[in-house]
Amino acid sequence: MLDGEVANRWGSDPQFPDLLGRWSWFREAMPPILQVSAVAAGADHPVSIDIDALGRSFWAWAAALDRDRGFAHLDPVDFAHFQSGQLLYQLIVHRPIALPAAERSRELFVLTRAALTVLVAWRISIGAPMPELQVHDEHSSPWPSYLENTAEDASAAVSFLDLFTGLEPVWQAPLFIDQRPAVRRALAQRIRAHAPGAVHDDLSTSDG
Repeated sequence: MLDGEVANRWGSDPQFPDLLGRWSWFREAMPPILQVSAVAAGADHPVSIDIDALGRSFWAWAAALDRDRGFAHLDPVDFAHFQSGQLLYQLIVHRPIALPAAERSRELFVLTRAALTVLVAWRISIGAPMPELQVHDEHSSPWPSYLENTAEDASAAVSFLDLFTGLEPVWQAPLFIDQRPAVRRALAQRIRAHAPGAVHDDLSTSDG
């Protein structure tokens, strides 16, 4: 459900997360992965990429990336998952490839495969291990629910990408990073660490 060769090539660059926020890189890198993913989905004819729609996907996603970048240090892996889900959401909304309605499952497969490739490359670039994917193709058990829910509300893609990669999904308000369990845990831990008694406890422990 991902392009491992591309993920490894992209992820070999430790600056990969920064490259993602550059339209020049995105414009060059994303059309090929979308076209290869279409072939993997069984497309029997070349799939054209709507560059204007790809641009709308990118700029909407880049705005969200800039808005939430301050949360990245709390849990870099979770941040990569969240932002990859945000990317998938924008791709579904703006449809840089547009297949007939009868082929929506195939279109969703193409976009999801591209987003998963980005996620795995991102994890590689920050030294995180490969996630255990819970979905492999359109015959995987969560797929019908994914297809139905994203047709009703594309933001559900963020939740399903977490589900597909072994994270706890956020079904309510999935587009808000502060609702994510990992972020809430990290923020709660920082609050406890900065509580007045925390310093005293740490000093007591260090003194034996």
